[in-house]
Amino acid sequence: MSNPETKLDPADKPSAPPKPQSGDSRRGAIAGLIIAAVILGVGLWLARDLTAASKMQDCLMSGRSNCNVIEPARRPVSAGRVRTKKCRDLNHL
Repeated sequence: MSNPETKLDPADKPSAPPKPQSGDSRRGAIAGLIIAAVILGVGLWLARDLTAASKMQDCLMSGRSNCNVIEPARRPVSAGRVRTKKCRDLNHL
C-alpha cells in the first residue's frame, strides 16, 4: 500500500534555517523600540488632549460662560536686581 520511496528517512531531515546576522536582529529591535516610543508619545498626547476637552465640556455643561484656561503672566527675568532704599536709609534724608 505505501510506497517505500515516499517515506522520509529520519537522516534526511531538512536543515535548520540559517541564523540571521546580528545586525539584522538589532535593527529590527531598534525599529520596534522606535515604533513603541512613537505610539506611547501619541497616546500620551491624545490622553492629555482628551482630558482638556473633557474639562472644557464639564465647565460648559455646568452653565459657566468663562471656561477658558487663564495662564499666569510670566515675569521677565531682569539682568540685575533693582536696589531700593530701606526705611532706615530714608530717615536721614
